[in-house]
Amino acid sequence: MDPMMKPRLPKIIYINKTKSILGEINKILDSKITTDIPIENLHSLIYSGAAAVLTVNKQNISTDTQVKNVPATPGWQRRITNKIDSIRRDIGILTQNQSLNPSSSVTK
Repeated sequence: MDPMMKPRLPKIIYINKTKSILGEINKILDSKITTDIPIENLHSLIYSGAAAVLTVNKQNISTDTQVKNVPATPGWQRRITNKIDSIRRDIGILTQNQSLNPSSSVTK
């Protein structure tokens, strides 16, 4: 199977027995890995070992193969947007205060 088509594995949550599970899986992988193994088979062995650790650790493996890249807005852009929103709010209060009948919350 194409390595890019396999579901992404989550980070292992370490609990008391995780270290012993990893040790057992590493022993098994050491016996299976040789110097002349193709890279695809090596990847499959390591992926299977990681999936086994997650399964024994009772962690869920998602079936989603797509990576969700949510573009994060840079900090400077958020700060500018917040300042603009704050200034617009103040302008709205000032224009409401200048109108003929301002609300009671504006005049406070």
